[in-house]
Amino acid sequence: MKWFGESWGAPVCEPEDHAATPVGKLCGGCREPIREIDHGVIMPFLGSETDDKEMAMHLSCLMRNLGFG
Repeated sequence: MKWFGESWGAPVCEPEDHAATPVGKLCGGCREPIREIDHGVIMPFLGSETDDKEMAMHLSCLMRNLGFG
């Protein structure tokens, strides 16, 4: 898993796993476009053959999907 935006101090925020913010890509949680000021994660995604192989998600959407929000 990669992360984007500013670090939020979590163990996942290792410098070597930092990625460029995927501006314009739709969040896998809320389906809103990712903006330059957002932060979150980029995870492998196993969908259909035509789907992207990675899914970006706002940190708040990830936490909500995990039951923390």
